[in-house]
Amino acid sequence: SCNNNLTSNIANICLSSSSNNDITNNNVSNNIVTGIHLYHSSSSHTLTNNIVNSNNGVGISIESSSDNNNLTGNTVNSNGYYGVGLWDSSDNSLTNNSVNSNNDHGIRLSYSSNNTLINNTANSNKYDGAYMSFSSNNTLIWNNASNNRYGIYLSSSSSNNTLMNNTVNSNKYD
Repeated sequence: SCNNNLTSNIANICLSSSSNNDITNNNVSNNIVTGIHLYHSSSSHTLTNNIVNSNNGVGISIESSSDNNNLTGNTVNSNGYYGVGLWDSSDNSLTNNSVNSNNDHGIRLSYSSNNTLINNTANSNKYDGAYMSFSSNNTLIWNNASNNRYGIYLSSSSSNNTLMNNTVNSNKYD
């Protein structure tokens, strides 16, 4: 799916039990539910340079054992819930994404492990720039999380995570 303009819809880009798809240069904005949704073991996808703004739900949702996906250079702003959410998904890579001004966390990992977040910007989200619960062995390097409630927040048995060279400032509780 490349170069599409999906606006004001109920269902958008949804991949279930699929693999090896390329989702590039799409505008998925102003929709009733989640902008891009990968679920039920949707793995090895590449999401690049998509604009996923102002959706009523989550901007990009990756869940239910959807592993080995690469998200690079996406703009995920002003969504009604999280910007990017990973639930029960591992070995995903988020690189150079802009995840700002969402109505919950910018990036949320729940029950997700071995994910890599590099050089993402998660600013001015209602809650935390990056939030992890029950998520272990993740790596966060060179991310910027400013003007949120917390910049990067680990809770509920999140352990063995590596955080290096992140910029976290001007958050409410830093």
